[in-house]
Amino acid sequence: MKPLHITGGHIHAPYFIFIDGGTIYGDEEVMALLGIEGFSPASHLEFPNHFLHITDDGRWLHIVDDWLYTQWHSKTIRDRIAKLASKHDIFTCSVGDADYSFDFDFYQGGILVRRYVVEDPNYDGRSVSEDFGQPLPGEAAAFEHADLAMRVLDVARSVGVTIDHSPECIRSFTKPYERPSRLHSKSSLWQRLLGRS
Repeated sequence: MKPLHITGGHIHAPYFIFIDGGTIYGDEEVMALLGIEGFSPASHLEFPNHFLHITDDGRWLHIVDDWLYTQWHSKTIRDRIAKLASKHDIFTCSVGDADYSFDFDFYQGGILVRRYVVEDPNYDGRSVSEDFGQPLPGEAAAFEHADLAMRVLDVARSVGVTIDHSPECIRSFTKPYERPSRLHSKSSLWQRLLGRS
């Protein structure tokens, strides 16, 4: 899988953040607002490094995660999104990498108005674990898609996001992937066992 792969007019990715009016921010500024740290502009991307893509449709700023789910796994990003939603409508969505899980949130007027979460943790069939708020316009039609990415991105389109990711309009960022050091882990373990923490 390529770090930047566009299929069906959108970046092939597991997690998207769309910020209405977010084009007022520079890339580094919006990363700081969301607590995204350590990324620098990159013209060349390689696995297993982390990467992030930013683009826009003239109105909505699009922040696109990597297949390591770097932002999705962030402990603070959801709180940061909720805080930023006091100034902007925000739509987020994600899909599972192997199972059939998907979800989306929509903040409008500073509050969460819609959350829909489908889980498939055992690969044995989807189940709705959260269904908060009124269905969004176009949601029923979007759910007809077999492709989960098309499903959640069509819901994004129904609230006004335009998704037409052209490579020349995408700004890419990267940071090194840090593998845990086995030596460091053993050293820490021995230090704890010997009481030298």
